[in-house]
Amino acid sequence: MFAIEEIDIIPTFKCNLNCDFCLYSELRIVDSKTILSLDSLKEVLDILKKEGNFPKKVAVFGGEILLLEKDYVFDLFKLVLSFFPAVSFGIVTNLMEVPSWFESLVKDYNVHVSTSYEGLRFSPESGLYKEWKKNLEFVRKFV
Repeated sequence: MFAIEEIDIIPTFKCNLNCDFCLYSELRIVDSKTILSLDSLKEVLDILKKEGNFPKKVAVFGGEILLLEKDYVFDLFKLVLSFFPAVSFGIVTNLMEVPSWFESLVKDYNVHVSTSYEGLRFSPESGLYKEWKKNLEFVRKFV
């Protein structure tokens, strides 16, 4: 039997950057207001579990997950844990905007944080680099 060991959840395509390499930018959906409904996610998680899948990892990315509302993000993590209590979480963020609730998310759910970095646009002289570095230094305090 084929077992799924990792689930990638993309709750939004919305993003605060417009990176050249990004598929979502190319499709012009980075300003999308569409968000994955938790009911839809619940259906998918239910199917996976009924088919005997117990993933070890869940990666959440998009767009930019940190642009979403706190309650939605926490509810998403709680929903996943209700199906797969032993799962570990990871997120990918560009770290351009770090909301006040991010530290709590990382600590409460033991989230592994990855960041994207576009070297050509994030030159040390650019404002993007300075914002990314400032937020990286902040996040490193609790990751």
